[in-house]
Amino acid sequence: MTSSDAAPKPKATPKATSKARSKAKSIYQLKITLRGSKPPIWRRVQVPGSMTLDALHVVIQIAMGWEDEHLHEFDVNGVPYAPPNPDYTDPFSASLDEARARLHKIAPEEGAKFTYEYDFGDSWSHAILVEKILDPEPDTRYPRCVAGRLACPPEDCGGIWGYYSLLDTLADPKAPDHAEMVEWIGDPFDPTAFSLDEVNAEFEMLGDIAAAARERRLDSLLGSGGVSMPPMDALNALSGGMWFTGAAPAAPGAANKPREISLDHLGYAFTAAPLLIGGAAMAWHDLSAPGKGVQFVVTGADYEGLATLHPKHLKEQRGDLGVMVEPFELWASVCRFDYDALAIGAHDSGAYRVISLEKLLLLTCLRLTEEQNALVDMLLISSRILDQQYGKA
Repeated sequence: MTSSDAAPKPKATPKATSKARSKAKSIYQLKITLRGSKPPIWRRVQVPGSMTLDALHVVIQIAMGWEDEHLHEFDVNGVPYAPPNPDYTDPFSASLDEARARLHKIAPEEGAKFTYEYDFGDSWSHAILVEKILDPEPDTRYPRCVAGRLACPPEDCGGIWGYYSLLDTLADPKAPDHAEMVEWIGDPFDPTAFSLDEVNAEFEMLGDIAAAARERRLDSLLGSGGVSMPPMDALNALSGGMWFTGAAPAAPGAANKPREISLDHLGYAFTAAPLLIGGAAMAWHDLSAPGKGVQFVVTGADYEGLATLHPKHLKEQRGDLGVMVEPFELWASVCRFDYDALAIGAHDSGAYRVISLEKLLLLTCLRLTEEQNALVDMLLISSRILDQQYGKA
């Protein structure tokens, strides 16, 4: 049999990971319909597949015309997603963090459906359908609204049935409460009105939807007028409670009791005081109980000296170089930040220094996955909570 007679080899199928990456870069066309509305009140929007649900919440609010004055929750096949709520601690009933769920993960195929409820009192329930998964168009900014019909109901009008009762009252000058409802609603209300241009202009004006979502997320936890929660409660809420235990850190200038850590058995004379990081630094800042391991960042010169002294104890992790001598880990850098960068604002504690709380939180975030969306949260916390609470400029 000649080579031309050979059976053709089957074509290679893309790996699942490649498909996932492709959908993350794709554009999802969603139809959002207010349940119970007749004729339907709906919007059609196009958003990146990589969008997180907290950002999609902002898109829905703008596209529909809501004012984001109430709580909300997504429901995906019976699984609830919502902003973190520090007052709701039932581990068996609490919602998952919406900022850690991406659209292409929770709705991977065309035809996928999920719901969005806004204002648990009025219970505005929205059906969301993935109509199409598209390739992004060149020179096109997303999200965008491409179609829609009818006006959004006014806030606090009593849900879908209250809305239609309001419309009947407004349309009937002889209704007993007509004048009262006209005064309550204020400006003339046209239930047929919808402006595609106005919605997209608001998207354009808002700019970075993800950043806007994070700002709203912090506002809901901390209060837009300033800190309205204890800092550690806010940190725990935003982190899903995974990082911190114990009391809040002491105010600047307060005396912190140094931990008993001796570096003598290393047999090395440091040219600069090692910088304490990791769990031991968490304990130093009274954020958690002390652990077994002790991590430091050292200068480049001290790393070279330690590497020469302990050549069998070298380790490379995520591009960072370290020397492991129980119970110590001594790193030339962490998350690509070197000693000089991480030592800014450090506290002196005798034979070593302790990383500042802000730098410690930053390193904690950088060790988390991108899906957790934690880094920007913590950067915002550093400016919104820590700086205000502890009087830093």
